[in-house]
Amino acid sequence: MDPLLTSNGRPYGPYRYEKIVEECYVISKKTNTSYTDVLKMTPLEREYLLKFIRRDVERENELIEQRRRNTPK
Repeated sequence: MDPLLTSNGRPYGPYRYEKIVEECYVISKKTNTSYTDVLKMTPLEREYLLKFIRRDVERENELIEQRRRNTPK
């Protein structure tokens, strides 16, 4: 049961569609999977993959920051 409007009064449908496209784009880009194959995934699969991608990016950023701090100037 999605709302009809976003919090700023815009129609929710186009907003949600854009978010789904963005999710599919990120998954496709980060996993080297075709966009068409990502569209075949269930919403739950997309949610899990986005969670895993976020976790990996956070780990990578932490490693970069550690290396930056440990690099002599």
